[in-house]
Amino acid sequence: MHSNNCGWNAPAGFRGVGPNNLAQSCGSDGLQPCATAQSSESSGGRHSRAVDGNQDTSWGGNSCTHTLQQSAPWWKIDLGQVREVSTVNIWNRADCCSDRLNNFEIRIGNSPSLFDDNPVCATGVAAPLSSPYSVGVSCHGVGRYLFIVIPGSNKFLTLCEVEISSDTCSICLPGTYSAASGCSACSLCEAGTYHNESGVSACKLCDAGTYQDGSGATSCDECPSNSNSQAGIIATACTCNAGFSGPNGGYGYLAQGFPGTTATIIALVPGSPPRFALLSTRGCAPLGSSILPSYNTVGGPGGKGDMSFDRSSSQYLDGGAHTFNMASGGGFTAVAVVKFTGSAGNYERIFDFGNGVGGEYIVLSRCSTNNELMFKIFNGATVCDIGKTQAVGLAIITQDAWITIVARYTRRIIQLSSC
Repeated sequence: MHSNNCGWNAPAGFRGVGPNNLAQSCGSDGLQPCATAQSSESSGGRHSRAVDGNQDTSWGGNSCTHTLQQSAPWWKIDLGQVREVSTVNIWNRADCCSDRLNNFEIRIGNSPSLFDDNPVCATGVAAPLSSPYSVGVSCHGVGRYLFIVIPGSNKFLTLCEVEISSDTCSICLPGTYSAASGCSACSLCEAGTYHNESGVSACKLCDAGTYQDGSGATSCDECPSNSNSQAGIIATACTCNAGFSGPNGGYGYLAQGFPGTTATIIALVPGSPPRFALLSTRGCAPLGSSILPSYNTVGGPGGKGDMSFDRSSSQYLDGGAHTFNMASGGGFTAVAVVKFTGSAGNYERIFDFGNGVGGEYIVLSRCSTNNELMFKIFNGATVCDIGKTQAVGLAIITQDAWITIVARYTRRIIQLSSC
C-alpha cells in the first residue's frame, strides 16, 4: 500500500481502519460497538462503557468500567472476526486510583474464554498518570479476541475508553461503500440506492419499478400496485400510474387540518405496521410523531391492528381525488369498523366525500353528540338524509366499543345496517 499522511492508504471499496476504531466496527453496518465482557463488575462499571465512544476519564461521567478486587482482572472485546491489530489506545481513570492500571498487559488471539491462551502483544505497560490520562500501546497481533489484563492478586481494573486500530484495510460490507482511497470510513448507501456486495466504491441505483427510502440498503423494494419508478434516477418513492392518485400508487394520505389549510400532509404506505412519510419527500417519519395518527399493531376487534385519529387535531384519512357516477355505477357502498372513544364529539365524522361545490357530498357521522348515526347524500339542494329524524332508529353507537357499519345507497333503495 502507498503511504500518505495517515501512514497507509486504503483503496476504494475498503475502509481505512488505521485512523478509525476497530472497537466500533461491528454490527450489520460495520459501525457499531463490538461485544465486550469483563471478569467481574463493581459499582455499575459495566464492560460496555469502554466502547461507548466517550473518553471522559472521570468516574462521575458514567463512562468507565470497574471490576471487583480480584486476581488478574480482565476486560475482553470480540472484534467479530479475525483482525490484524497494530495499536491499542486506552483512557485511564483520572479522578481517583489512576495507579491501579499500572503494569497491565494486552493479549490478542482466537480463544474467547481464557486470556492466557492468547499471545501477549504488550506487557508491563505503565498506567498513564497525567493529562490526558491516555496511552497508545503498540500491539501487533492477529485475532478475534483482545484482552486487557492486570496480572497479580488483589487488583482492580478500570478502563474509561478503549480504541483499537490497524494499519491494514477492511472491506466495506454490503449496503456500504468507500468512493475514494485513503483514510476514509465506509459510508451507508443513500436512500434510492443499494448494493448487495462487499468492497464496492459506489452503490447502485434502484431498477425500474423499485424504490428504497432508507439508507444502508442491500436491495430495493418493489413499487406498490398502480405505481412505478424510472431507471437511472435516485428512486426514494414510486409515482402513481395514469388514472391513479395518492403517494406510492394511489394509497391514501393523512393530514393534520382540513383541505385548503397549510397543514402537513402525511403519506400512509401499507405495511406491518404502516409506514408514514411526508407527501413532499416521502422520507420515513418516526412513528409517534405528534402530527401522526397512532397505530396499534394488536388493536382492533380482531387484534390485527387499528389506527387512532385525534379529533382535536383534525386528523383524518384522505383518499385523494376520485370521480364516480352513482346513477350509472349502481350506487354507493361504504364499510367502516370504528370505535368512538373518550367524550362524544359534535358530529364526529366517519367519512366525508365532497367536491366543495354546491353542497355535493356524502357524509356518515355521529348525529350531534348522541349515540345515533347520520348518513346524508347532498346533491345541491336535494338531500337524502337518514338520521335521528327517521323512524328506523339508528341509536347504535356504544362508546368505547367496536361497531361495523355498512352504509349503502342505490337509486331505488336506501339502507343502513349495523352489526
